[in-house]
Parts: sequence; C-alpha cells; structure tokens
Amino acid sequence: MSLQHAEGGAPLSTPRKYASHSIENRRALIARAARQLIVEKGPEDFTMAEISLKAGVATKTIYNSIGGKSELIAQAVEHYQDELRDAVRLPANYGLEDVLSNLAGICGRLVKEPGWGRAIATLYFGRDYGEEVVSRLRMVSQAHLDPCWDWLDRQGMLLANAPRDLILRQFAGTAYALLSDWSLGRIEDAALFPSLAFALLTTLLAATDPAGHAELMRHARRVATAGTMS
Repeated sequence: MSLQHAEGGAPLSTPRKYASHSIENRRALIARAARQLIVEKGPEDFTMAEISLKAGVATKTIYNSIGGKSELIAQAVEHYQDELRDAVRLPANYGLEDVLSNLAGICGRLVKEPGWGRAIATLYFGRDYGEEVVSRLRMVSQAHLDPCWDWLDRQGMLLANAPRDLILRQFAGTAYALLSDWSLGRIEDAALFPSLAFALLTTLLAATDPAGHAELMRHARRVATAGTMS
C-alpha cells in the first residue's frame, strides 16, 4: 500500500474528525503520517499540527503516545524498519545471492520513493535528530549485514573476534553516503543497487578469512559487472 493511499493520508486541507483507535493502530497512523510529511517537507519543516490533521488524532494524543519531534522521526524510521522486516524473507538455506536479491528489492522500493531515501540520508548525517534516530537507521543497515554475517559464520569463514560493531558502523556510513549521492543525482537509479551491494560485500572483507575473501569478491565482481542479480 502506498503512503499516499494509506489510512491517515488525507490532504492537510481537509481536517478529519478525530477517531478512536487502539494504541498500536494509533501509533502506526502517526508514524505513517510523520513519514509522509518527512518525505513531502523534509525533517525540519513539518509541524505537530500537520501530523495531527494527517493522522486524524489530536496533537495532545501525539505527545502522549510518542513524544516530540525527535521521537516522531524515530517512530517513522521504525515504521520503515517494520516494512523492511516484512519485505525481507530468506529461505532456510539461503546464500549470499538471496541476501543481495532482497537488497535489490529494497533499492527498487527506494527508487519509487526517492524523497524517503533523501530524508533518511539527511537524518543519518544530521546533528539535531537524536541518537535514537541514528541508532534505528543503523538497524536498517544491520538488517542487510546480519544475514551475510551469519552465512559467513556458518561457512566457517569469519575471523575470530571480528569487529562486528565497527563493521556495521562502516557499512551504515557508506550506505547512507551512497543514498545521499543518489538523492542528489550523482548516482543513477540503476546503479543504486550495485553500489550498495558492492559496499556491503567489501565492508565484510575485514571480518573474513581468505576463503571468505574469495567468496565475497566473487559476488562483488558479479554485482559490479552485471549490476543485477540473476
């Protein structure tokens, strides 16, 4: 369901009668409205009154249910995390091809919603959005890194005491920098997936033994030359 047609997506010029919702549904409505306004206006420029109108809940309810603006932005990112969790499905005996195929699907979703890609890159590198927002955005990157890490571990290719947190931070920083470049037109839509996939695979080189290096580079070369996963 697109954000434009999701529940709570009424135009701001048409105030809605406040309705009664369960706490969970209310938080979801608010998160969808916040995400849509972040896309439309940027993280800086939406107001709580606009969220109230778009979500169909009282402003006081937003403060009581979620909090202020930083908490709202974090909730919008969490809503995005939930979408990715639902979209990313791996078979029991998955390989790196399956992880990269899921990443290609996520890139396809971002290409259809460029404003959101621009917004999350801005949020990641911004100074005033709170550590909770950055932490949740790192968790989005972690959703792609963790399956690769676990697969390499099962294959016995991980180095002992590999610096997982450091590698995650490096991949997250690189991924959001690529998203920022893409949102500014420096990376074409078709190159977004191979750029992110190459970054993911090469970041993991620091965690693997020679066999892992060879496996990761085999996939990295394939992505770099083909640009898509067959």
